Amino acid sequence: MYRNALYIRYGTKWVKVVLQSLMGYANGTVAAIVSDFEKENFMEYSKHQKKNDFIWVTLTFSLFLSIWIVWILLNRHYHFGDFIENILSYGDVIWLLSGILFIYINRKKLYISPKKMFATIPKHKIIFPLLAFIFLYYIGHMILYHGGFYINTDKNILNLIGMFAIVGIQEELLFRGWFFNKLAMATTERKANIISAVFFMLIHYPGWIIASVPALSFITSSISAFILGLVFGWSFRKSCSIWTPILLHMVWDVFSYLV
Repeated sequence: MYRNALYIRYGTKWVKVVLQSLMGYANGTVAAIVSDFEKENFMEYSKHQKKNDFIWVTLTFSLFLSIWIVWILLNRHYHFGDFIENILSYGDVIWLLSGILFIYINRKKLYISPKKMFATIPKHKIIFPLLAFIFLYYIGHMILYHGGFYINTDKNILNLIGMFAIVGIQEELLFRGWFFNKLAMATTERKANIISAVFFMLIHYPGWIIASVPALSFITSSISAFILGLVFGWSFRKSCSIWTPILLHMVWDVFSYLV
């Protein structure tokens, strides 16, 4: 009797173990299926959201480009003067407000948050080599075109610094702070940088066309604007600071007028 009771006891125990194992396996299988289902839904949502983000960026660029073309045409016929003489034009105000507005509306859906990109100090290992390259480039430009050191004394350096500080802020807020930042949510960082650099190049076209820029200069300026867009975008992506491309942009523009 005792031996039979022992067999029943241990037999029941092993049955429980087997049943619990089977139930655990089944639960695990169900959990895995549910997890895969949720993952597929998330991926579908991500694809849908990325597509919407890309469309939204394209629409905002088209809108801004249209506004900018209208402004250039109006300003050509009705000169509106400067908001702050020789430093801030009414056109600059359009750029600043557009960049601030787009960033604010999407402040929670950007690749690099506004708080991070404004609070982060530029990284020395990124900005110093790029500044050194700009200095060397323009030194080479002076030697090649002027035979030595040359500064355009017709320009007021303080006004240039003030003017191009504004230009750097407005263009980088719009093209790196908004276009690159939102595109990086819709695609890879590299593709976002290329597309935003193309946008940066295209936005200069209306002004060049109105000014009847010669074909060769148009081509070389397009290449230059595209490469600069890539460099500014890369510096922003690596430093996570909007101040990095702003400073680089300002220094490049000041030298371009002085040399």
